[in-house]
Amino acid sequence: SQGEYEKAVVSLREALSISEQFDLQHHHRLGLVRMGLLLWDLARIPESWRCFSEAMTAFEHAGDLQGAHFCRDCAELIRLYERGKKDREIKLYYVSLQRFDKAIALGRATGIPDFELKCLRQKCLTFWEMDRTDSFKEMSEQGLLISMAIHHEVERGRSLNNIGIAYHKQNEFSLA
Repeated sequence: SQGEYEKAVVSLREALSISEQFDLQHHHRLGLVRMGLLLWDLARIPESWRCFSEAMTAFEHAGDLQGAHFCRDCAELIRLYERGKKDREIKLYYVSLQRFDKAIALGRATGIPDFELKCLRQKCLTFWEMDRTDSFKEMSEQGLLISMAIHHEVERGRSLNNIGIAYHKQNEFSLA
């Protein structure tokens, strides 16, 4: 909650180890979800997906369908996020935007703003590629608000940078 993501990963790895050692399955499942979120925040996306997938399986084995569904949604969000980036790379911009919109909706449904934040930034980059500066700036401004609320300083810096780039492109140099 203070934006110390790397320190949180170290602490959580220790907690996961203890939960495995003492067969604290419920705590282990929750730890996997928290680790997935931390790795997402650190842009370690494949590792994040693995944590959510492992947690989903663990929740299913425990008969916790709500937990399994949550993890399935997180894994699907990550899949959409990665596909949206690939679609942008091959210039399928409208498909990219659709995937990011679906990912953002899933992120909002989880109640975890970290998901929406990163998806908004990727969506804004698709708008940049489409030369839609106003939409690029609007997504960046939304991302800035979320990044400030969750104390994610790296994403805050990216959002501010993008807003400055948009103003610069619009010849609003003092605002940039």
